[in-house]
Amino acid sequence: MEYWSSSFIDGASSSSFISPFYNFDHFSGNQDNRCLGTMMGAQQDILHVPLAMVESGYGEESNSFNGQEKKKKKMTSEQLKFLERSFQEEIKLNPDRKMKLSKELGLQPRQIAVWFQNRKARWKNKQLEHLYESLRQEFDIVSREKELLQEELIQLKSMIREDSSCKKKQTWEKACS
Repeated sequence: MEYWSSSFIDGASSSSFISPFYNFDHFSGNQDNRCLGTMMGAQQDILHVPLAMVESGYGEESNSFNGQEKKKKKMTSEQLKFLERSFQEEIKLNPDRKMKLSKELGLQPRQIAVWFQNRKARWKNKQLEHLYESLRQEFDIVSREKELLQEELIQLKSMIREDSSCKKKQTWEKACS
């Protein structure tokens, strides 16, 4: 797939979509695949897009600095306990508090923010679990009450039928005598 073509356009329509702006076939520097194409401007200026620039991810953010990966500083158990106590005191993290915690713990402010974000997400999930469990218990109680009421209703209906059949029997006996 070409560097600038859309993944939503199939190959057949891709060339007709790009052709007003890009000329792939008639560019002399394209024989050795060092350039992906040309863009023809209003004054016939040519914009070359070197393949190396595309392959290197030019313009994209990188996690490395001077070719070396930045390693995350792992938090110690004391730092985690401190953050946990701080979270218990106040769930919200404002910028001043973030900077204060960062200085106290010797961590990057971003690490503090991410830790609070993750901890808040875990806290919310735990809250939902507790809410679900309490609702589940209430549902079980109401469901059991419903079953008991349905059983009682069946018993009452059978008593009414028996009572009504007794009354009919008594009425029939009175009528016959």
